[in-house]
Amino acid sequence: MFNKYNLIIAIIIYSVTKLTSGKPNYHSKIAVINQQDQAELTADLLNNCFNKINTIIILSEKKKPILNNFKLNFSPSFIMIENINKLERIKRPKKIIYMQPPRIFLIQSKLNSLNNLLNNLKSYKIFWDIKIPIIILNENGNCNEAENYLFILWKMDFLNCLYICIDLNNNKKLLTFNPYIQKAPEPWKINKIINGSNDHPWTLFEQDYSSKKNNKHDICKSLNFDKARDLGNYPTRVGAIEYTPYLKINKLNGSIKYSGIDADINLQSLLKINTSIESIFFDKSIPLGYVEQSSGNVVGIIGNVSTGDIDLLMNSLVIAKIPNTTTTFTYIPVGLTSVTKKLNPLGVNFIYQSPSLNIYLSFIIIGLLIFTAVNLISKQSNYHNFIIVIQIIFGYSLNDLPVKFSMRIVLCTLMIFFLIINLIIPGNLKSSLTVVDGYKNIEDIKDLNELGYRVKTARFITELFDLSDVNNLNIREDNIQCQNELLSDNDACLDFDIYLKATMNLSNNIYHMPKKSFLSAQRTYLYRRDWPGLDRINKLQLRMMDCGLVTHWFKKYKINNRNNNYYKTMWEPLNILNFKFSFYVLFGGLAFSIIICLLEVVVFQIYCNVI
Repeated sequence: MFNKYNLIIAIIIYSVTKLTSGKPNYHSKIAVINQQDQAELTADLLNNCFNKINTIIILSEKKKPILNNFKLNFSPSFIMIENINKLERIKRPKKIIYMQPPRIFLIQSKLNSLNNLLNNLKSYKIFWDIKIPIIILNENGNCNEAENYLFILWKMDFLNCLYICIDLNNNKKLLTFNPYIQKAPEPWKINKIINGSNDHPWTLFEQDYSSKKNNKHDICKSLNFDKARDLGNYPTRVGAIEYTPYLKINKLNGSIKYSGIDADINLQSLLKINTSIESIFFDKSIPLGYVEQSSGNVVGIIGNVSTGDIDLLMNSLVIAKIPNTTTTFTYIPVGLTSVTKKLNPLGVNFIYQSPSLNIYLSFIIIGLLIFTAVNLISKQSNYHNFIIVIQIIFGYSLNDLPVKFSMRIVLCTLMIFFLIINLIIPGNLKSSLTVVDGYKNIEDIKDLNELGYRVKTARFITELFDLSDVNNLNIREDNIQCQNELLSDNDACLDFDIYLKATMNLSNNIYHMPKKSFLSAQRTYLYRRDWPGLDRINKLQLRMMDCGLVTHWFKKYKINNRNNNYYKTMWEPLNILNFKFSFYVLFGGLAFSIIICLLEVVVFQIYCNVI
């Protein structure tokens, strides 16, 4: 009995050993066949569905990529990346521009190497673009690992991905995913559903590939469907800070209500793509932010978009180039201007001012000189010609100068003449007769410099604009501090016109703002650069602008982006500066009349001498 059992055990061990020893050879054969068939499948897929591609970027851990021994029916430019730190162009046909779009990624990698390969590639901005289609190949041709490969690509924000393989039954397979909803166009079919990010369903789709003409069109048409069209209530991280008049946030009984043009534009867009909002609020003490020109560091709330902590910032802002972010196509025009305390001119009150002693002496001396000149000239033979010139200059019509009142007429006319001249060309006499030069209001940066204003502005504005033309610039941490200091001093505050208009409306018309902005800019919305829903959001917001919806919201919230009508119209006392243009006309006409009169006198004298 013992020997019998030993014999049976020996036979079982032998049989198992034989079967086990043959198994690796069988799988090795399958792997080799899959590698060859996989290359043929890839070439056939590119020829049929991607034959308009100009550049194929191959990422491979092998020196001989899968397509090296196969020819394509079209002539794209190839870029081979064997080592992420060493870029080599293996083929560049004539008349094909290097890196010419459209492009496609072809990735041949092991699963444990894929994540590092993509992270290293991300540092090369010239190659990194989540919109580029990706075809990914498993080196051992295993279809069962498609889920793991595609999930890694999804974590890197890629959506347009294809995993190609050949299963053990020699069926050619294409696999892709939809991380938002469980839908895809035919002939895609659901392979499995798993929990993705934020416990949201992540769906793996598959379809059989056939190169037959009847199926080829349907297969190619189904490959690049828009997965971000409907986010299936997938959460979007939205950052916001209350910033009137653009965005207001009200919290009541645990609910949050947004209002303002920034809220309407963004919330309507997010509602259209069917996403849930994960609100992240920031304290008002934190600035929206800017990029330091010297160091390149991102300061403030926008740094959270740059690091990927939030997907979008609901506040519109003037944006410089910020790493790892992008802006929408919606632009709101704004202007950079200043506010100063209004300087009311003295106007017609100059009549009640007492001229200084210098004024009296000047008129006495000038009057004596004129009186002497009149007496001397009156004894000359051409006396009447001189009288005509005097009449034209001082604007009165007399056949002859009266004997008793000649000096009085000359001095009164001379005084009016000085008033006209001193209003147009400021001189010493105008300090007591007309408006003081320092009483004109600010209209441009040149006025700020000439009148010696100390100009205050927020730090982020100096990072966005070149303010080298401003002489006395004082930087504050935020624009609120700049506006508050207007109440205590006579300095100027430099800020965006929309905020300064609000200050003007609350100031009871004691401030002045120029009619035109010093500099112009555009406010827009900041999004995470690789957020998949960005293209869809851009299209929706462009439609809002085209149909006039954005203009409607401007009117609804009474946001006026024009620089005229910058504060409420109020009646003001009439002053002499209001008639300045009239004095220019009078002076021009007077000068022209004098020239014509002198020419006539000279010509008449010559004519008389000839006769």
